[in-house]
Amino acid sequence: MLEEHLGYLSDPVRIEQFRKSLGAVVKAGDRVADLGCGTGILGILALHAGAGHVYGVDESAMIEVARDTAARAGLQSRASFIAGRSQRIELPERVDVAVCDHVGYFGFDYGIVGLFQDARRRLLKPGGTVMPARLDLQIVAIESDRCRQMAEGWRAEGVPAELHWLRGYSINSKHTAEFKREEVIAPPAALGAIDLRSDDREFFSWSAELRMARAGVVHGLGGWFDCELCEGVRMTNSPLAETPIRRPQVFLPIDEPVAVKAGDPASVTVMARPGDNLIAWTLEFPVAGRRFSHSTWQGMPLAPEDLMRADPARVPVPGREGVARGIVLGYCDGR
Repeated sequence: MLEEHLGYLSDPVRIEQFRKSLGAVVKAGDRVADLGCGTGILGILALHAGAGHVYGVDESAMIEVARDTAARAGLQSRASFIAGRSQRIELPERVDVAVCDHVGYFGFDYGIVGLFQDARRRLLKPGGTVMPARLDLQIVAIESDRCRQMAEGWRAEGVPAELHWLRGYSINSKHTAEFKREEVIAPPAALGAIDLRSDDREFFSWSAELRMARAGVVHGLGGWFDCELCEGVRMTNSPLAETPIRRPQVFLPIDEPVAVKAGDPASVTVMARPGDNLIAWTLEFPVAGRRFSHSTWQGMPLAPEDLMRADPARVPVPGREGVARGIVLGYCDGR
């Protein structure tokens, strides 16, 4: 746990961008909530920016690290710490600013959407500010034998043949990756955006068009975020950026590699239900006449009782595909 947080703190770009944004947003005397505070560094930056009091919230043992750090810095009189998940705790008062760095590899995939939805309802003063403010998502086509091998891990040499069938799960999983520039075979396309200041949707659906920059083989999709912390201050984990933060991207595989030529188009649809950690993606190649559809629901080994708990209002049908369609894709109709 400490090594993970050391990695966050060893990222000077990330720290500087949060320092700038907190300095621009926090007013003298403001009450600030640092949600999922970890070491408490964002709360400390808020105090340095003039906050009157900071409430650090974390459900892990890192809450004690944050408490001790504030005390060692002489800030204990202006900082309070609450152990627990932010959606399940109460603050002594509503706050002016809620800050959180639960920005995942794909922006929305580490709980920040639901966390801020709850914070706006219960923890924030009317007219209060959340930080980050907005997530802009980008999607690319990826040619990477390295990523392909990761998705095909259950068929790797040395894995007993009896377990090769589990490849169906890994090909429907979101994988962590750090892309190289040369692995991006189609330039980034704007996929969609989430306004963390006001967006209350539980289900998101985005579409984009890609065009291949060169001939090659597509192994899947790559995704990352460009995040607006506050007006004029942004951070991104794009491997194509000059000064990205140190955060990996996501790789969404497809079932089979597809050969493409320069100029070939491809259509992408990504659907997500962040509160359930579900992502579904479709990639279509009109020239090759190929279409692939995947979902992290199909990448989860589940027992029958898990399927019943997933949506008690529905009766699961035989086969995972039917259940996935009902629970994941079925949200298109607003259910």
